[in-house]
Amino acid sequence: MRSPVFSVPSVQSKPQHKMTKNEELDILRDAIARLGPNSYLGPWLEDQLPWIESDMRSDIPPMSSYSQSRAVRAEELEDNRKRISEMESQAQVRIGQLEERLSRTFNSASSYLRRLACELDR
Repeated sequence: MRSPVFSVPSVQSKPQHKMTKNEELDILRDAIARLGPNSYLGPWLEDQLPWIESDMRSDIPPMSSYSQSRAVRAEELEDNRKRISEMESQAQVRIGQLEERLSRTFNSASSYLRRLACELDR
């Protein structure tokens, strides 16, 4: 029985030009498609593709290990939580300022309307 033939394209040791991130991602997408859903790497690479794309766009270099990647993501998550907490605090301060301003405006308008009503009753 003959084994299936899998042709591997020749790889040049030095590319003609420096590849762009999009060109590299195109090669990766092509490899994922060629590996297919029934391969060992195909589904895993497809699952990781959004993370790889995001990291490349953000100029985050590949991680040397899964645990290192998780540690970095956990740190980013904690940083985001701190920023959200700070933004919530700032929003609460601003809401308090706006409520106070609204209250003063309401009281001023009420006072004006009472004076106006007194003038009309004369």
